Amino acid sequence: MNAAQARIVATLRGHPPVGGWTASKLRVASGLDKASFQDALRALRNSGKVAFAGFELSPSMLEQDPRVDAQAVTAVAESVKAEAKAMGANRKAARTIGANGARGGMVDATVTGLSFGGQLQHTALSDDQVAAVQLARSQWGELWARLCDSAAAAGERPVQAMRRLIEAGLWVERLDQEESAA
Repeated sequence: MNAAQARIVATLRGHPPVGGWTASKLRVASGLDKASFQDALRALRNSGKVAFAGFELSPSMLEQDPRVDAQAVTAVAESVKAEAKAMGANRKAARTIGANGARGGMVDATVTGLSFGGQLQHTALSDDQVAAVQLARSQWGELWARLCDSAAAAGERPVQAMRRLIEAGLWVERLDQEESAA
């Protein structure tokens, strides 16, 4: 910001005259000649620091209180720290998945922060049948009943049917993705 622009901004930060600012009142109050005033005001409006239809400063140009809120700084620091820890855990899980494959049974669902559906898929695909049954029954009672009906119709145990249906759903999703990419 050049000197003429700084003078206009300083003048606008002060108290407006009775009746509000006009171009001539602002030019006189800022002590600039016509050409300098017009160039500086045009530059301030083009950069978004002053409104195009008036003489209001943008919120970023208003004077800010230089005091720092210590509680806000602490809250932001704690938030960044928690996010960094979560990112580290996700990196660890990604390395585990990459090294062992998602079906290798080495992925800890609690480390990856999986959603409930993701935990259910993880336990079903890793052959942890007891955990898969407990998750499905506790969260999705109606779905579990339909799953048991499907298993009985196919002559399977419920967890086998769940695994079959999850794998079928994943294949359908993959085919849909390939079809939409083509």
